Amino acid sequence: MGLKRIAMVDLPSGGDYEHADVHLPSGRVYLANTALDQIEVLDGQGASHLGSIAGCAGGSGLLAVGDAVVAAARGSGELHSVALDGEPDVVLVDSRRACAYVCVGEPPTLHVVDLADRAMRKAISTGAGAKTAALAAERHLLYVFLPKAGQAWVYAL
Repeated sequence: MGLKRIAMVDLPSGGDYEHADVHLPSGRVYLANTALDQIEVLDGQGASHLGSIAGCAGGSGLLAVGDAVVAAARGSGELHSVALDGEPDVVLVDSRRACAYVCVGEPPTLHVVDLADRAMRKAISTGAGAKTAALAAERHLLYVFLPKAGQAWVYAL
């Protein structure tokens, strides 16, 4: 199966892009621009740049879920308006439970954030380097990987 480029979208110059997601209901593509501390918004169907959302310092994770776009700001240590203990690295959204799991590398912490009121519900200390995770929401499991210890920690949700 071959791929054929069908469009090209010009993005702001000087950008550096790390994470993106597609908001399926609207067809918009949200792209974390770490160099310019903003989120770029693209029309996925019309292949155009719609604009930028300022205030996401060092965007390090981005997910479009339901009617929300959740972005982690590595530079300010925030998830939307939730203050974290350090720089967020991974954001996993559990739409069934209306919460986000945020891995912070230093200090090594797993944050559980309520998406309804954007409040941190729990901060769990993890091992050094635990900044990668996977969510199996349908199985009620969260995996946190600790490369320095050579371990994977499994949490029941």
